[in-house]
This record gives sequence, structure tokens and C-alpha cells, in this order.
Amino acid sequence: MADALSLYRSLVTRGAQPALTWYSEQGRMELSGKVTANHLAKIAGYLADELWLDPGASIELDLPAHWKQVLWGLGAMLAGLEVRVAPHRTTAPNTPASDEPPQALITSSPELHNPDTSPVESIAAL
Repeated sequence: MADALSLYRSLVTRGAQPALTWYSEQGRMELSGKVTANHLAKIAGYLADELWLDPGASIELDLPAHWKQVLWGLGAMLAGLEVRVAPHRTTAPNTPASDEPPQALITSSPELHNPDTSPVESIAAL
């Protein structure tokens, strides 16, 4: 896949065929191509139309390894955004840190982020 739009188009053509399967302690969860594409379109639209994030803006994902993290990341890429993973959520040894704060934060731990002192839009994705 060359880009997020190509991935989106591929998901749409899969229709009802499985596109994302997630295994966890709670069991197996499966999303079809159509459902996955629908989630990505809604996330991309929300980030662009509701939060007014322009292509090239950055978001930070403060989410555990989960299918929701995958969808938020791909949806943000579909909107043309730069996606960062919170440093404590990644195991990559050389993850580059940016001096610029992200324009939005997608988190599963809103209690850890103070909206009064944070210059970014915070979205709780529980």
C-alpha cells in the first residue's frame, strides 16, 4: 500500500470479508473491510471537520495496543495527519521525540492529562 487512501480503498473493496482481526484476553474481535473503512472515514472526518486539523498537523496516540489504536492511527493518516505514539506506549528504542507539541491527543487515560494546562485538544477514546 502506498498510502492511507490506497488502504482505505482496499478495505472498501473487501466488503464483508474480514479485514482486521484482534486477539485479546477477552477473545477474538473481527471487523469486515466495510466496517473498518467506515470507522476510518468517520475518524478522518471527525479530526478534519470537527477538530479542524489540517493535513500535516500532528496527533499523539496515548492508547494501549488495541484495535482502537490501529483505527485512530489509520484514520488520522487518512486525514493527512502525522501520527505519534506516546513514548510510554511504544517499545521502539529510537522513537524520535518532537519539540513541537501535537495539535490533538487521543487518550484512554484522560485523568492523566490536565486540560487546563495542555495546549492541545484532548479526546478520550475509552
